[in-house]
Amino acid sequence: MGVKKPVFSFKPPHGNKYKVYYGKAQFSYKRNGKKQTIPVCGVCDAPDSTNPKIIIDPNLTKRVELATIVEEICHAFLWNLKEKEVRPFAKTVAKFLSEQGWEKKP
Repeated sequence: MGVKKPVFSFKPPHGNKYKVYYGKAQFSYKRNGKKQTIPVCGVCDAPDSTNPKIIIDPNLTKRVELATIVEEICHAFLWNLKEKEVRPFAKTVAKFLSEQGWEKKP
């Protein structure tokens, strides 16, 4: 998976403690009976997973990285929400924070 040491950890009200990593984020699914794996900006394990983790691609632009972090943490807390519900929320929060001057430390 290409992940290193965790950079953050948290525990949502329901589920196990998450660890957040930077690394190669991939999503796997089955299509026509064959496993497909695609690169993604970030991925979040189900909250009932043993040792769930969030992986964020380290090569994203600052704005995309921020939106991805918000999106994946939102998934951890609100697992039942669909991608099409979480993504606009994450983009809005990231845009607001960026416009207010929030930036990642160098």
